[in-house]
Amino acid sequence: MPKRSQRLEELLELVACLAEEGPVNEARVARAAVDLEATAAGHLEGSTVAEAIAQAVAAELVVRAGDELRLTESGAAEARLVLRRHRLAERLLHDLFALDPATAEQQACEFEHILLPEVVDAVCTLLGHPPVGPDGAPIPPGSCCEDRDRVVRPLVESLRDVPVGAEARVVFIAPGTHQRLDRLAAVGLGPGSRLRLHQKRPATVIALGETTLALDEEIAAEIYVRRDPT
Repeated sequence: MPKRSQRLEELLELVACLAEEGPVNEARVARAAVDLEATAAGHLEGSTVAEAIAQAVAAELVVRAGDELRLTESGAAEARLVLRRHRLAERLLHDLFALDPATAEQQACEFEHILLPEVVDAVCTLLGHPPVGPDGAPIPPGSCCEDRDRVVRPLVESLRDVPVGAEARVVFIAPGTHQRLDRLAAVGLGPGSRLRLHQKRPATVIALGETTLALDEEIAAEIYVRRDPT
């Protein structure tokens, strides 16, 4: 796969992100590029959007269907890799370095362009193959996610993989439903919460401050934590 310019990579990423919300046209891309330039280290100034789209069309990464812009099969594959790099970079900067979401987003816009594929997989493994970014956006899985038996223990892991007696901090939660997330938040369990694992069978039992909670295995699998050093 040829190396693309940062401008073209950001165009593919932007089109893919907008397509998650609905049909994409040049006007939507231009507006989103202005917002990106204002809030992060983007490389798609308004005057270059049309040039980037033309370049993507010429490279057969994007096609026009009337007013709509659509990623081709190869364009979608490349956009998926860019999204994966960006959202893993955000996760790394947010979880490991405790940067606030806005700063993590800004730095990820620069950091994502220099990550080699093997580095991306190493970051993914280190973080425990997170399914979502700090903002809840899905992280496309990579080949490393198919084989989780790695020598290095992930920095962030599912609560179900933590041994009994371990103390940990909740990094993120990837719930199957919003209602489930709301219920966990209602009992004070969310990102940043500190817990101690008391038992894993027949239910996962944790101590959360002065409160003891019993969680079923499915919910425990959706809670990702960073263990305290032992």
